[in-house]
Amino acid sequence: MSPIAGLRSMPSPSDPSHQISVICPTFNSESYIKRALSSLLHQEEAPEQVIFCDDGSIDNTVSILKDWKQKFCDRGIDVIIKTFSHRGPGAARNYGLDLAKYSWVAFLDADDSWDGSKLKQIRTVIKKSTEINFILHWEEKQHLDGRKSLLRHGEEYQTGASLSRLLYRKNIFSTSAIVCQKEILQSIGGFDPTLPNAQDYDLWLRASARMKLEVIPEVLGFSFDEVGSITSRPYSRRYLSRIRVAWRHREKGTIFDCLMKLGKIIFSRQWLT
Repeated sequence: MSPIAGLRSMPSPSDPSHQISVICPTFNSESYIKRALSSLLHQEEAPEQVIFCDDGSIDNTVSILKDWKQKFCDRGIDVIIKTFSHRGPGAARNYGLDLAKYSWVAFLDADDSWDGSKLKQIRTVIKKSTEINFILHWEEKQHLDGRKSLLRHGEEYQTGASLSRLLYRKNIFSTSAIVCQKEILQSIGGFDPTLPNAQDYDLWLRASARMKLEVIPEVLGFSFDEVGSITSRPYSRRYLSRIRVAWRHREKGTIFDCLMKLGKIIFSRQWLT
């Protein structure tokens, strides 16, 4: 029996302004991709489109995606599986943006998952106001040692405050916790694939001046540290990208903000981990 047999399939909203494309980049994700796939299939309100952009996997990731494709089709979800040579997650997400059919895009990293009510709650926010173009929610994070922590993304944000400066001082976003209008990301050129990491943070900073942010103070996603993920790599492999992003966007904060940010990067405790 299909793992989603008996699952009530909610119809997609008829209003095109509420329709969502989900972009899921993958790379050697065979050990955890099924967790993400299951969370997509078990959404109370299904996305209209799911785009898997595989970044040159050499394991069984693509085979798993192809095996699960029919399950998405059975729920009326348009599925695209594209494979590319390895260029990093930024390039993979850009491919997804180019293929996205709908006005809203959500990102789900292969090692993360969503609560079943996520897209239903996202659409409730979209319907509430035509002004909102970026939506953020909280996550629960599971660390490599098994510890769990609550990530209250955007808790510091207050309507009317400078979002650009807040973002520069601290990245309050998480890629798998973001749903936004596609046009904004495309208008600024998408993710910068020349950055080995921090492509998402750089993009949020570039888009911040146009953001009309709404924060949902609920856990609608689950983030998992996985061996081999970008965040588990030695700090020396992430250091230069952080310096580049901090310097590139220095005008979004004060001189003091810039010096503090550079100091935290240079003297980070992560050198010791």
